[in-house]
Amino acid sequence: MDQKTRMQGNKNIPSGLAARKNVDTISLNREKKHKPDYILLGIVAILTIIGWIAISSTTSVNETTRPISAHGIKHGFMLGVGFLCLFILQGLDYRRLAKVSPLMIGVGLALLSLLFIPSLGQEVNGARSWLKLPGLPSTQPSELVKLLVIIYMSAWLAAKGKQLGSITSGILPFTLISGSSVGLILLQPDIGTAFVLALIIGCMFFVAPTTKIIHIAAMVLLAAAGAFFLIISAPYRWERILAFIAADSDPEGFGYQAIQLANAFGSGGLMGQGLGLSRQKFFYLPAAKTDGIMAVIGEETGFVGSVVVIILLTLLLWRCWLLMRNASDMFGSLLATGVAAWIAFQSGLNISGATNLLPLTGVPLPLISYGGSALISLLAAVGILLSVSRYTVDFNSTDERQIKITK
Repeated sequence: MDQKTRMQGNKNIPSGLAARKNVDTISLNREKKHKPDYILLGIVAILTIIGWIAISSTTSVNETTRPISAHGIKHGFMLGVGFLCLFILQGLDYRRLAKVSPLMIGVGLALLSLLFIPSLGQEVNGARSWLKLPGLPSTQPSELVKLLVIIYMSAWLAAKGKQLGSITSGILPFTLISGSSVGLILLQPDIGTAFVLALIIGCMFFVAPTTKIIHIAAMVLLAAAGAFFLIISAPYRWERILAFIAADSDPEGFGYQAIQLANAFGSGGLMGQGLGLSRQKFFYLPAAKTDGIMAVIGEETGFVGSVVVIILLTLLLWRCWLLMRNASDMFGSLLATGVAAWIAFQSGLNISGATNLLPLTGVPLPLISYGGSALISLLAAVGILLSVSRYTVDFNSTDERQIKITK
């Protein structure tokens, strides 16, 4: 076949993600496995190093004899565990996850259910979010459930195909599946995590084939109504709204954290106070190593350091978008979509809360905030993305040996 004929034959082949939405099957040469996305890996490594430095600095006020705080040492250990999970998962064929995804979601829902057993569930800051199994350290199952839901929903949405537009075969089962995981987290209650998970699922549903605008509109209206009810149903949530609107009206009460966050960024200026020289970390800023870690970074490294973190997170989302576009199948595209939504929404909510652009939600900054469950789960998700990147394909290629689309 000459070049002209080949080009004509490929005019009707859709490119990128559209290819997976408009065809039934994509057959690829499975021997085309190549190296993972090292750029994505490098960005993740830099972000985790920044996080470890920031956490070590933030928690150094608790130490008088050791150069690195106990929290810094523990976070470093969790980084090692997380990167071990990343290394193992990047070497596996991600397609195998689809076969065990029902078992995964079952395990996730079981872990969330165990939180309501008094002897196992631990309440912290008003939410029963921590699970203490005999002989094991405390974990936060909702962080792992984010990853398990992404894997399961990716496999389920990809398998449904055109049936997704049906009420009985698509919309209703989708609502039951997603509602069970989000609902169990709401019952803890952990509103911030439930909100992030709902946004992740919504994005995946939007990317899935045969999704209609009316379905998206219905989900948005339902989510908005639910959010409004949750805000007005508990006084402390309403106080967060008041702190966002008028923190100065109660500087020692509900507005305290918002004011301290503003003080941290304000004192950082353009170039910052210098590494390890934060003043807010001396017990002025609540939750400095988790919710407020971005404020500490802003105080110590200034506007420049904050912008560097935001640029790195943006570059990470760009690499996820490339994976979503060039993944070899719909399952891979949805996996990339889910992880990208996880990083994007959680980063946006954390940074917006730290800068008083939105009310505080209590969600951590991905790859940077202190927290073993969140860190390990997200690094495992990155490992899956690297596996997806090993099988990416150029859907705009005219080389018939590289891609074959069948009806």
